Amino acid sequence: MDGSKKCPHCDADVDSAFDYCPKCGKGVYSSWTSESDPVASTKTSSGRRTWIWAVAAVAVIAAIIAANTPNPFRSKMEFNDAKFSENFDSSEVKSATGSACADISALVNSVELKKYNDRLKSLKLASSFSPRKALTYSKGRDWLSETNAATQVEVSYKQIAVSHLERLIKAKYPKLSLVWVNYQLTHMATSFQAAIDSACPADVSAYGSIQAALSSYDSERSTVRELAASVPWYPNGYNQYYEDSNLAWKWYRTSCNLGDSCWHMKVIAEAGCYNGLYGEINILDGSGGIIDYSNDTVPRLGGGQVAVLEFSTYDSNASTGQLARLSCN
Repeated sequence: MDGSKKCPHCDADVDSAFDYCPKCGKGVYSSWTSESDPVASTKTSSGRRTWIWAVAAVAVIAAIIAANTPNPFRSKMEFNDAKFSENFDSSEVKSATGSACADISALVNSVELKKYNDRLKSLKLASSFSPRKALTYSKGRDWLSETNAATQVEVSYKQIAVSHLERLIKAKYPKLSLVWVNYQLTHMATSFQAAIDSACPADVSAYGSIQAALSSYDSERSTVRELAASVPWYPNGYNQYYEDSNLAWKWYRTSCNLGDSCWHMKVIAEAGCYNGLYGEINILDGSGGIIDYSNDTVPRLGGGQVAVLEFSTYDSNASTGQLARLSCN
């Protein structure tokens, strides 16, 4: 091709007026080996370096400004007890702790300690009751199921410190964001509580005594509730059948319908025996030997219903009856 040259990369014919091969896009001079114009590469690289230096300069300036800008809480990762006293002067702390102490005193005085102590005496006695007696004791005493008294007072006590510390922070640093306020509340709580403890030790001690009494009260309430909850499903005087927890039974004395000797048994089923109840006993002589057996059935027994089974014999040597089997179908 006239006025043409060969591409050194793909051997395609390239017009002499072109600096780049239209086929492969590379420079047509054999010394050019990159896929882009070296002049263009130089410009791009230079532009990128300029941009990087600009960003670096901005970062340095920002760091200098930040370093010289007062930070009322300094490094949030290095907060300690000393910083608390550095951020607030003694008059600010005294005012805040004074208000907190007044609220603690009001909280202590609001607790009806005599009421709880009277209940505690009663609860200590009830905690030694049998489950059924504890259940009887529980009836009509709704306060047994109330929220833990110690927990309620503890929440109120902690809230006093938090609310006063929050006011202290917001009053001195009103422009702090909510996130920063919450952060400082978390990290200053221990220091501020220590300041409260020093400001009104008598009120703090009174709170501690109340907490101890209420904790004991709550513990005894829990014991009585657990006792009452452990009452079995079957009535007093029954025995749970060892092979089926759905059944409970007891001996029952009444006249015989059949036989020379008989034994009666009451059986109750918690969930019912809707396809029938079967009972069987061994009949023993005076020496304890088994000499006979007897059985009885009920075609259907509903949940909570009581069946009366009769076991009889004509054996004159019969002395006692012994439960052999109960079967709920």
